[in-house]
Formats: sequence, structure tokens, C-alpha cells
Amino acid sequence: MLSDYLSSYFNYLSIEKGLSKNTISAYRRDLIRFENYLIIVKKELKTLSEVDFPLYLA
Repeated sequence: MLSDYLSSYFNYLSIEKGLSKNTISAYRRDLIRFENYLIIVKKELKTLSEVDFPLYLA
């Protein structure tokens, strides 16, 4: 699931992009919330379509 990719992504943001710890923490919170939403609606990241994102944001 999404969490499989997050560690590498956050390392990239820190090392390659030089983002602050606060920015990375905010991104982490947002992505964890999104992952929890995917679990609730029983969807996988690879099966999402453009319709799913407005439903999450609503």
C-alpha cells in the first residue's frame, strides 16, 4: 500500500529536495490521512481514478 513508498519519498524530500522537517511532517500527516481514507473506502492506490480525489477532499 501507500506506506510502502512513504519512507523513500520522505528521504527524497529531505535529502534531494532539502525540505524542512516541518514541511515533511505536514506532508506525512496528509499522506497518512489519505492512506487511512483508502483503507476505509477499500481502494488501492493503483486503482484510483480522477473521480476518487474530489470524493476524498469533500
